[in-house]
Amino acid sequence: MEKSCENPSADNREVYFYVIFMIGSNIFTFIRSYLMVVAAAKQGKYIHDQMVKSLLYASLSKFFNRVPVGRIINRLTKDLREID
Repeated sequence: MEKSCENPSADNREVYFYVIFMIGSNIFTFIRSYLMVVAAAKQGKYIHDQMVKSLLYASLSKFFNRVPVGRIINRLTKDLREID
């Protein structure tokens, strides 16, 4: 007897494999998406901290005497907006 003529409810092994594969795929996709969001948030915080740190510890005679404070703040907020 050919497989196409058999009772369809007798052996659902292929369907079970498909369902398990789809559930596993969804779980791994969710984990990957969650890790990407967490990593992006940590990276944004790290970049923000480094930008503020480099501004705070910049040499006063070389940097702040040439660049107005308003331009520094505008650039910093623009960069932070782009990161967010």
